Amino acid sequence: DLEKKYQIIKAEIGAGIDVSSDVTVTELSQTWYNVYKKPHLREGGRRGVLNVVNNWILPVIGTMNVRDVQPVHIRQIMATQSGMSKSLQAKTLQTLRGIFRAGVENGIIIKSPVPEELKAAGKDTEEKIPLTVAQSKQLLDTVRGTRAYLPIAILLGTGLRREELCGLMWSDIDLDAGEISVNRVRTFYDNAGAFSDDLKSKAARRTIPTPDWLTEALRALQPYTLLTHRTTAAQTLY
Repeated sequence: DLEKKYQIIKAEIGAGIDVSSDVTVTELSQTWYNVYKKPHLREGGRRGVLNVVNNWILPVIGTMNVRDVQPVHIRQIMATQSGMSKSLQAKTLQTLRGIFRAGVENGIIIKSPVPEELKAAGKDTEEKIPLTVAQSKQLLDTVRGTRAYLPIAILLGTGLRREELCGLMWSDIDLDAGEISVNRVRTFYDNAGAFSDDLKSKAARRTIPTPDWLTEALRALQPYTLLTHRTTAAQTLY
């Protein structure tokens, strides 16, 4: 065993690895997040990464020296997610690979302890079944006359996502052309909302034609266009 460890350390020194490094997994994770991930993610993505790191990875190996982490420790992390969704397990593995890849790149370890053959298990996310035309009509008829009608009508008539609907402003609505432009989103974290023009992708910034029935429903609210330009179509109902 001693000879084996000697050969490993000798190989590491030859590869330029700092064998005296005492960097912990928590310290490496913080550096990886701040340098490799945070600058390239939107707020929702950042929170998703931090959830995986803080709630699943660090509780198991956070205090360990990066050089001491072995494949068995990685499998212990994944074992804590037994029964969880396949999506969460895939995100956790992706995060682990990113953290320890940074360790290799920066000369802390010679090889990542995350087994290449380790795959996400768990249940696949159930496919969402869209409403039928009849169900959509029934929903609109049910909420007609309530403050929920227009937001639901916009969602059904345009296919906007929730955060796109909440980011909608009157300046984005062209009643004459019968179009709605998506230019921003409104995200909600910790019960607080914030507007952002940082959309999910270039394709997310788009113009959507509105069906005649929706255009007329929006036109009925024209008196509200004198409100501040920061007022959203959905907010005018509250």
